This record gives sequence, structure tokens and C-alpha cells, in this order.
Amino acid sequence: MSKIGLECKAYFDAAGVGGGTWALLDEVIDVSKSTTKNMAKKKTRASKWELHRAGQRNQEIEIVYLYEPANAGYMALEAAFLNDTRVGLALMDALIATVGTKGWQGDYEISEMSDPEPLEEFMAVTFKAVPSAATGGQTPTKVTIAA
Repeated sequence: MSKIGLECKAYFDAAGVGGGTWALLDEVIDVSKSTTKNMAKKKTRASKWELHRAGQRNQEIEIVYLYEPANAGYMALEAAFLNDTRVGLALMDALIATVGTKGWQGDYEISEMSDPEPLEEFMAVTFKAVPSAATGGQTPTKVTIAA
């Protein structure tokens, strides 16, 4: 079934995946997720083709959040950036407690925080997140909520 972004939900867990409770990022404007693979190249004179083989994967999440400095989700993302700590994120296609909901979960580091101040728009902050190498962190995982 087709979905629109309005139906999707983003969550955070300040303690990391499995460390606490998922809380809704309720002031999200937009979310973008890019999952890519590094590619090794094989080039020889014996072939007219450049060949490739998949290597490690990478994921970058961009969350555009309404500037609400007293909001719990905003504070968690900002704290993760300022304190160099990981934060659990879940990007789901429906409510996380609903059986059959699909999405991505993992522990991330906030690598960038930018906050433009447009003249005639509400302020929003863009948080960029990448998979965390912190001890005990969970790599991004595609999940389906089971019964």
C-alpha cells in the first residue's frame, strides 16, 4: 500500500536502541534517508568493462525539525550533537507499536546541526545523522514490528 510522508513516524531513544523507550519526534517537518554501498572497482586491460563489487554500506539521515528548544525530541537531538553521544532513531511507516509497521532502527551520531533563519518562515533546524561507532551501538537494521 502506498504511503505519504505525513503517515510516517520518526522516533528517538536518548539511551540508544533497546536502552529505554521510543518517543515520537513530534515536530518533524521532513525526513530524508539515504542508504548507499561503497563499491570496489576492478579495472584491467583484459576487459573493456569496469567491474564493481559491493563493499560496506552507509546511511545518512536528515531530519528537519521545527525550532522548539523546549521540545524533548529537539533537546535529545541537540544534546547528542553537543555532547558527541549516540541517539537511537527509528524511521517507521506507521506507529511503532503497530504490528506490521516497517522501517529502520539504529544508533546514530548527529554529525551536523544547521539552523537557517528565513525571513518569512518558521525556523527549522536540520540534523544530519550517521551510524554510530560508539561501544554497544546498534547498526542500522531494517525491521518489521512483530506481534
